[in-house]
Amino acid sequence: MLLIDGKKYELNDDELREHGVRRVWHVEPKPYDRVNDKHGISEGVGFPNTYIKRSGQNFGKETRVTYYTHEEHDETRKRTNYYVDNTGSTIIIGNKGILRTQNAELNYFLFYSPHNGSNPARADVLNNPYPDKKVYFFMYNPSVSNKSSADRLKAKTDLWKVISLESDKRWSDNEIILACKTINASADRPIPTVLTEYTEYMEEEGVPALRNGLADLADREPLWLKSTMITNRRSMLSRLVHQCLDNKELTGFAFNTSERKYTITNEKGKEDIFLEVPDKKDSDKYLLDTLFTNHKMTEKLYKLLEKVSAE
Repeated sequence: MLLIDGKKYELNDDELREHGVRRVWHVEPKPYDRVNDKHGISEGVGFPNTYIKRSGQNFGKETRVTYYTHEEHDETRKRTNYYVDNTGSTIIIGNKGILRTQNAELNYFLFYSPHNGSNPARADVLNNPYPDKKVYFFMYNPSVSNKSSADRLKAKTDLWKVISLESDKRWSDNEIILACKTINASADRPIPTVLTEYTEYMEEEGVPALRNGLADLADREPLWLKSTMITNRRSMLSRLVHQCLDNKELTGFAFNTSERKYTITNEKGKEDIFLEVPDKKDSDKYLLDTLFTNHKMTEKLYKLLEKVSAE
């Protein structure tokens, strides 16, 4: 089980696909034993089941991550302690220096650990957010399985459809810029410089530099990028809809239950139909599905929400 800043965290579907695979974690091997002509056997290592993860733009965001298998309440100190099996608040990589697991939550915890020498955030030596953290272990990176390859390929295809200027389902320039903002806010791995400095390229027609940067990131991190850009996008659209509905006095946006219509009433009292929901369709899901592919309608709601911000 996982805690993020003290709150229980459930992995989403994309995270489960990415981390729910068999992984091998190992400590750094001992030097080759030339006297006995064999590789040295690594000793085990233990490290805390809690760490501070740095993410976001310039890794300025900090979150506390905890992995545990059971919890115990300390009545004396009036606090709850989170432990791992029989090793207390410590995770152990055995005395042979290898840990094999398909536990998605444990893999997630180890992948983002500051002590993971294979943590992608450490890839850029000049921008390593953990220069003061000792490396205890690494992730063995064998060739990916067929299923993993298929998942990555599908993620790349889904991303190409919304990123490429050649796609008829491409996102608008504003949505690409919004995606860059989202990525910078949640990035926990190296991303192309053009995306971290997206404000310098957002005035270009078609924002080709930003699209190229996203395409490059999609090649390297397709599952993570799809989760950040597309899966999280539905949550963003849901928040947009509810904000417009909750502030209908300013936005004029409402849902007529009897007629199954989303409408917008302007300042003169004229009511226009925004979207009609077919019979037997769930109104919330149908609206989100429509907004996901109809960028003009999405931008219209964003403009309505600007009236709320202006107040």
